Amino acid sequence: MNVIEKEGGKVVSSGYKVIKADVVNPNVEEMEVEGLPVDDLVSATFWFFKGKLYKIEYRFPLSMNKEEFDVIFKLLKRKYGNPRRYVRPYLADGVAEWDFGDVRMTLTAPWVSEDMYLTYEHTPTAREVEKNDQEVFDEEIAKRSTKGL
Repeated sequence: MNVIEKEGGKVVSSGYKVIKADVVNPNVEEMEVEGLPVDDLVSATFWFFKGKLYKIEYRFPLSMNKEEFDVIFKLLKRKYGNPRRYVRPYLADGVAEWDFGDVRMTLTAPWVSEDMYLTYEHTPTAREVEKNDQEVFDEEIAKRSTKGL
């Protein structure tokens, strides 16, 4: 938190991860931050599983022609080489993925969106989160079914 404030950032929202509808996972928390000193950055969201940072998602503006995706993609490709996966953002979501050991970096430009995302995710922890989400969801549904309508 001190690092964020030191860099000029401000937490604008935080809470538990919504799994589905009104079911949340109290083991996964997110914190959205604005005001960090990164060119064109709209916000950054930091995700924690049981208090441990496992994912950072940077959100940038995206125009209808998706030119921002191409600019960032070329910079990343120049620095890190060819991605393991690439989908051009034309009549589909644009995606470029690179793997670095246990960390996956993904650039995503949803086809119908004004936002583009650059995400860094610790993949073993992300798998744990998916498993934990399902456990929490199943427990919540089981509790609700015993209460009846």
